[in-house]
Formats: sequence, C-alpha cells, structure tokens
Amino acid sequence: MGNGSLGEPQLSLFEFETVTVNHRGEIIERETRHAKYYREDLGEGIFLDMVAIAGGTFLMGYQEKLQHSVSLPPFYISKFQVTQAQWFRVASFPPIHRSLNPNPSSFKGENRPVENISWLECQEFCARLCQYTGKSYRLPSEAEWEYACRAGTVTPFHCGETLTAELANYDASYSYGEAPKGQCLYKTLPVGSFPANGWGLYDMHGNLWEWCSEIWHDNDLDNNLDCPTKGSDRVIRGGSWMIYPWACRSAHRRSSPLYYASYGIKQEFKKNRWPRLWSWLGFKNSIQVQPESSSNTMEAKPEVRLNTIGVRVVGL
Repeated sequence: MGNGSLGEPQLSLFEFETVTVNHRGEIIERETRHAKYYREDLGEGIFLDMVAIAGGTFLMGYQEKLQHSVSLPPFYISKFQVTQAQWFRVASFPPIHRSLNPNPSSFKGENRPVENISWLECQEFCARLCQYTGKSYRLPSEAEWEYACRAGTVTPFHCGETLTAELANYDASYSYGEAPKGQCLYKTLPVGSFPANGWGLYDMHGNLWEWCSEIWHDNDLDNNLDCPTKGSDRVIRGGSWMIYPWACRSAHRRSSPLYYASYGIKQEFKKNRWPRLWSWLGFKNSIQVQPESSSNTMEAKPEVRLNTIGVRVVGL
C-alpha cells in the first residue's frame, strides 16, 4: 500500500482483529491491528464511522484472467455496510431529488444492514448526507471497492485462500477449495458479526452485495467514474447471504438494474446473462448453473430474493 495524505477531519484510532486461513479454512494467523477513522454525527445518537484508506497501487481483477494495475488517491470508506438505523435517520433529512422509504428492509433490525434499496435511492442517500454534513459522500468506484476489500492481499478473499461460515455470511452449503461446508442462514446478520479485513472494514465478503458507482460493462479495465456513459445496469460487489462463496471473492463482479432493489424479474433477459442471473437470484426450475472458472455444477436456490443488495459509502 502506498503513502497518501488525508486531510481533515480529525482522525482517531480503533482496534480490530483479523484472521487468515489456509485453503482448508483453518486459521493460521490472528492479528490485532489498528486503523484511523472519523465518526460522522448524524444526530439523534446515530453515527457513521469512516475509515481512512491510504492511496496506493494494486492489481485489480482475477488472477486467472487479465489483471491490471490501478492507482488510487486516499479516501475514506464506511467501516460497515449502512445500517437500517443510519438509513432511517438520513431518510428523515430534506429530500434532494427523490423520496426515500425510511424502512425498506425485509430483515428488520437497527444494526442490520439496510437492503431492498436501489442504486438511485443510494444516490439520494449520499446527496442527503452531503447536504447535512457539508462533506462529500458518494458510492465507491469498482476500483476503490476492490482495493478496500483486498486490504493489501492478493488471495481470493481478504482472509486468505478460502471462506468459511465463521468468517462471513453466505450460502455455506457450498464450499470453496477444501474448506468445510456449513449452512445457509437465509437472512442478513448485524453488521460487524465477523472479523474485519486488514484495514478494519467489516462484511466485505457476504451479508449483502454492495452498489458501486459505475455503469456495468463486461470487464473492469475502465476504472474511472465516467466510463462507460450509457446503460441501465450498475456494478455490485461482495456477494450476499444467499450466494455461494465463489461469488464473494474480492475480484468478483456482477450487475443489477439501477432502479431495482435487487435483480427481481425483468421482462427481457439478455441471452448471455441468463445463466448468471438465475444462479444467484434464487429460482429453482431444475436449472443447473456452471459458474465461470469452476468445475463444480451448482444448482440455483429456491425462491426469488429481493433483499440481497446494500450500500457502503466513500468520503473524500
């Protein structure tokens, strides 16, 4: 990670524990670390913790595909996925472009991440944050998200070579590598339920997909916020409570319509997206899904889920 200087606001230190596992999911290292953050006061006892990320250069993308070097300036990113309490509070601020449902989530709980929110609603959330605080807030770019998720690692997951049910909330009835299988909980969990990554960020794998700022395109080689310029789909990252671990990898990317709270049912499907769409939406009609770069055939899960995407914000 390179050097970068972050200006105001005043930063404080917090302590957290990280865990590293081998390809069998066995813990090979525990480490106590510290990171810098500031706490944004949203009023009425609600706060938003923003972690300082130093600028640097990293290799973005899958190791088995073409990776490319990306350099980023310093930024801040929220320590947790935005909670329902934070969303409820910001939804009470004066509207900028559109109204916000103050309580959209299916899995209720103040400290659970907010879900059932569209990309457009997240843009409104950020706009209200900006107006209330006088600071700059927005959705992370793909490059910022992956850089923050990896936290200096080059392994498939920030915790190492695989993922286990003790490290993230995903469909653990599937395994990655030689890790043991577990269960799918079929729900979100409160933010911060698992160890942080190396830079003090929580739930970067699983729990909820996270909206990114960019319009969807077939590869991640164009990383600035202005490219491409047309399209109704946006990038999502991180995996969710109902997806297999392969899709929770640091480099994995998907798309969702900007006006949907999750994929939902579209009236038209693009042929080349059909298998991927069914693989994680949750339909089960005797459809077998062959994921990219995997020799294992995975069966789609039952039921349609419209509560698999949340949000994390970046501050500058």
